[in-house]
Amino acid sequence: MTHSRSLSHHRVTLSDGTQFDVAPGQTLLQAALSAGLEWPNGCRVGLCGSCRCKITSGQVKALTDFSDVISQADLTQGHVLACRCQLESAIDVSSDELYGRLAPDDADIDATITHIDWVTPLVQLIEVELDHPHPHGYAGGQYTRLEVPGVVPPRCFSFANACRGDGRLRFLVRVFPGGRLGEWLSQEDRCGQRLRVGRPLGHFLFRDHHRPALFFAGGTGLAPILAMLEELASLPAAQHPQVRVVFAARDQQHLFHRRFLEPIVNRWAIGTSIDFVSVLSREPRPSSWKGLRGHFFEHLALLTAGFENADTYLCGPPGLVDAMKFYLVKRGFDRTRISADRFLPSTS
Repeated sequence: MTHSRSLSHHRVTLSDGTQFDVAPGQTLLQAALSAGLEWPNGCRVGLCGSCRCKITSGQVKALTDFSDVISQADLTQGHVLACRCQLESAIDVSSDELYGRLAPDDADIDATITHIDWVTPLVQLIEVELDHPHPHGYAGGQYTRLEVPGVVPPRCFSFANACRGDGRLRFLVRVFPGGRLGEWLSQEDRCGQRLRVGRPLGHFLFRDHHRPALFFAGGTGLAPILAMLEELASLPAAQHPQVRVVFAARDQQHLFHRRFLEPIVNRWAIGTSIDFVSVLSREPRPSSWKGLRGHFFEHLALLTAGFENADTYLCGPPGLVDAMKFYLVKRGFDRTRISADRFLPSTS
């Protein structure tokens, strides 16, 4: 099957013989979807890894750094993110590996909102119950797309609890102007309302419980970290790693991490260290706050003490995540052991 071609376009050939063309300025994913192909995808901004594919010949230009999503070994073998690359020549792509990820049971699942709670003036906790659990479950650190059909288009949110197989999910939703789901939730009591939950997406996953883990979270970026920690807490005590969670907020009224982290700490193995630290960037003076002020990178020596060889996880707004990654690498942290999940605001 061949799709139409015009001058200055680059041709893509899949190993099953399918061909299509990519126009100047188009990403590989945009061209594939425009050609009517069923190409796996999720966030479409380079965060989830769902659209990854293996280039077997030809050249592409990466629009962003793939290393947060694709391992160095896979990068060396030609794996790229289709949503974040443009073609510099004709390319060949392995279709066997690509279509193998198109599972027939990955359909959205209907669900009901069972609980809503304001945890800060700008963040809501919503609890959802699926009509039936997802057949494959999900891993801590992954996210999904929530949709209120006809009202709120699909928006991406990380799971804020570990998968228990009972179809009960938690999400943290930041409310801000233009944030469709947050605004809709704020208008009236939405308990009992129906919504649609997509398949699990993303590769922001816990790596190895044999190594210490250092987490940095800003705002609702705490959600995937909570899911990871709940998963770890359910493991045998001997598998609990040394953990530190550093949470950033504007001021004391925006601190909400203790409510969720303290129950996890109480389940941790005796004798294995787990602690959490807060850093406030805009706490007024004077105030009752006795903790750290400013930004993460201003206190790196203190925050990373004892975790110099840890796997590090960064989650929050892109500016915060990118700055932290820069300063951690500058401080000597191994870039390949830093995982990042950037939360991009979804607006109308």
